[in-house]
Amino acid sequence: MKNFLLNTTTNKTFERLLPIIIDLETGGVDVNNSPILEIAIIIINKDIYGKMFPYQLINFNITPYKNSRIQTESILCNKINIKNILRFSIKEKDAIKIMINIITKILIKTNSKGSILVGHNVWFDLCFIKEAFKRSKIKNTIINILLSLPFH
Repeated sequence: MKNFLLNTTTNKTFERLLPIIIDLETGGVDVNNSPILEIAIIIINKDIYGKMFPYQLINFNITPYKNSRIQTESILCNKINIKNILRFSIKEKDAIKIMINIITKILIKTNSKGSILVGHNVWFDLCFIKEAFKRSKIKNTIINILLSLPFH
């Protein structure tokens, strides 16, 4: 039986794509009104033999943006205490700027032609990330192109 991971066509398709594992915690399920409360990203790279390994971890506690609506059910589920002073949260826009900087440098350094966003219910996370970019009014060619690509 042929192992599909060793299939040349499959390898050629994915060989220059950078896997990015993402997970968000939010203050609700309404992408237009619920804030992102936490962002965690792990960028995966490959060694010279093609073996994947965690390359860079990026994580932030996010301060809810002005006029956002936090649903009690979400806080009960994710157990995030947004009033805890030891949370050391930063503004959403600042977190995005740092993420852009790190991801862009790694994409260039690894000569990647794009990325594959990996996660649990990644469509939900991607919708929140896109809204955060809109709110922050950040223009970045590489990241905006990546966000418009079909992620797997």
